[in-house]
Amino acid sequence: MKFLFDYIFFKVTSFYLQISDDKSNYIMGSVVLTILQMLNIISIMLILSVFFKQLASFFDKSNMAYGKYVFFVVCTILLALNIINYSKVTTYEYLNQKWAIEGETKKKKRKILIISYILLSIVLLIFSIKIYK
Repeated sequence: MKFLFDYIFFKVTSFYLQISDDKSNYIMGSVVLTILQMLNIISIMLILSVFFKQLASFFDKSNMAYGKYVFFVVCTILLALNIINYSKVTTYEYLNQKWAIEGETKKKKRKILIISYILLSIVLLIFSIKIYK
């Protein structure tokens, strides 16, 4: 899974570097990655809430204010971890050296992988919302 997250970060950051020369573009890659990860977390929580009543109370309208704060905290922590990881540990420069010379067939396969992951995340979210209702 780390490979997939690293590759998504790399491609998003590469895209933003083409648009702008701003050196803080790794933040945009981290933001997009965090959004995708949060979609998956919400989907999994919604699916599990069908089976576990305690988790279902998290999504009740009476607890919605509490849920918003928990969501914000989890999202902020995840974003901070992604920013730290991709600015200090697994930097864009390292990933660029790793994947800059990949062949065209590998690029196409990995693009399909990213698109599949994004579509699957959206479909899973829609499916989990339908199940929860």
